[in-house]
Amino acid sequence: LRSWRSIRSHFGSRDLFFSSSTFNPSVMRCLTAFLTLSLGALDQFRTDKVTSSYDPAKTTGKWYEVLFVDPGQIGASCQEFTNEFNATDGTFQQHFSVHYGRIPFSQTYIFEQDPSGEKGVYTKYLTGAKALLQLPTVVVDVTESDGQYSLMTTYTKKVVVGKASVQELRFSSRTPSLDNATLQGMVDVARKVGLNEDIIAKLKPVNQTDCPSLAMVLV
Repeated sequence: LRSWRSIRSHFGSRDLFFSSSTFNPSVMRCLTAFLTLSLGALDQFRTDKVTSSYDPAKTTGKWYEVLFVDPGQIGASCQEFTNEFNATDGTFQQHFSVHYGRIPFSQTYIFEQDPSGEKGVYTKYLTGAKALLQLPTVVVDVTESDGQYSLMTTYTKKVVVGKASVQELRFSSRTPSLDNATLQGMVDVARKVGLNEDIIAKLKPVNQTDCPSLAMVLV
């Protein structure tokens, strides 16, 4: 991907968009591609199941992370969250909690449906902090059981031009642990939709054993 500086160098810095008062379509095509790649085009990383029939109401309730890549979770354990869906505007709140050692930590994210209306495509941000950081996020895949989703994979990528991107990959389940075959199946789907092998290789299992309750921590 060329940087903006290299694009200017390639086409010339003078009259970048207009040459002799004539619109330059080659520059605009290049700029459009540049901006599209910069935004990440995350909607491509969804299974057909998500693009055709994803229902956010079926994500409601309690979940456990089982595998993850997330710089913000380094050193964390006992990751779990509860989703609350708002049918009026299509958003849902995700009340996320972890432990760092014996210390509990929690925060709430808002998943705001993308204006495009594409299924499973969101902007994620902390409650009250939308202006500070918005994270493009997609639901990669879901598995349904008894009218609710029992497995869910989500992918987040924020590209900052000229800087390293921020990425999160989260595999979640209604139960604290999954058998190896189920986990491998989720990994295989992530590969199939085209997620980069580098981030898949960084997946770490969540330690869901000996998770202290809040009451135990406060004693």
